[in-house]
Amino acid sequence: MVAEGAFREDLFFRLDVFPIEVPPLRDRLSDLPLLTQHFLSRFAQDYGVQPPGLSTRTLSRMMAYSWPGNVRELENFIERSLIMHGGAESFPFDIPRRATTVEAASVLERALEADWTVERLEREYILAMLERNRWQKGATAEVLGVDRRTIHRKLKRYRESGVLADLSEAD
Repeated sequence: MVAEGAFREDLFFRLDVFPIEVPPLRDRLSDLPLLTQHFLSRFAQDYGVQPPGLSTRTLSRMMAYSWPGNVRELENFIERSLIMHGGAESFPFDIPRRATTVEAASVLERALEADWTVERLEREYILAMLERNRWQKGATAEVLGVDRRTIHRKLKRYRESGVLADLSEAD
């Protein structure tokens, strides 16, 4: 920003006495359980409610998420969860709806790197969205703007082609 003239150089050097590099949360996921407990305790005290528990499933889903909004996104998620699930046994972790664009970009980047066909790109995107929606075909169809039967047909075709041989019909 200094080079672009968007930040005063003298102020930059005044603040740059002892720089501290803090890696993004996605690069230090081992901090996630501790940060989550910290935020749960803090917000439970602020709101005067019993904090919900943190199930292993919720924690593993949280660890699989990339946290593009960093610690602030985690803090907001925990506060929202406490408001919605205070006093409950545990709370769920649902990937935020806006993460769809991040997932789409990730799938697209992989497709460009590996020269995928359009069919493979579509399949990978549908599978990523199914995973995001916990394999709820109706919710996935709604997000993708297609009919639920389309999702069923595509999954059947993927199974028949052997791409999804490990998935049962119950998925």
